[in-house]
Amino acid sequence: MKKHLLLTSFIILAPFVLISCVSSLLKEKAPTFSKDVEFDAPKGSFYQLEKSVFPSWKNKSTGNVISIFSDCQTETPKTLNDLQKYIEDSVENSKRAKEAVVQYQNNPALQLLIQGELESNPIEVQSISFVRSGCGYVVSLAGKPQQLKLDQTSYDQFLTSLKFK
Repeated sequence: MKKHLLLTSFIILAPFVLISCVSSLLKEKAPTFSKDVEFDAPKGSFYQLEKSVFPSWKNKSTGNVISIFSDCQTETPKTLNDLQKYIEDSVENSKRAKEAVVQYQNNPALQLLIQGELESNPIEVQSISFVRSGCGYVVSLAGKPQQLKLDQTSYDQFLTSLKFK
């Protein structure tokens, strides 16, 4: 279970660490989280992961992680697929098990179920990407395939709680 928790944290945090490193090398601004979004943190067994630039919470019972990522760099506008690559690139042998263009708060969004591995352990990531006021966002729920559904309600409530200025 400890290894699973570590792996789940890694999959969520790895893209953000890599972005920070690349930004430093390219002398770009370090990533920051959008100031134009408000939300209610997941409740219950979730606790906030403090080491990420982007808000993330882990369920201490299931090991699942809910996170939200934003990209507001206007020099490089992102498509919904570009935004999803942040997640896909952190999963080994990733494949899109489900993909749908949906409406999220009256705007187009790309919803995915990504299956793959992290250090040879199976992992699933449910995610949705969308653009609001020039910023791209990805909200995700990641964990072991058999555990993901246990936190579906918390993930849905988090998505519903998002408010944009």
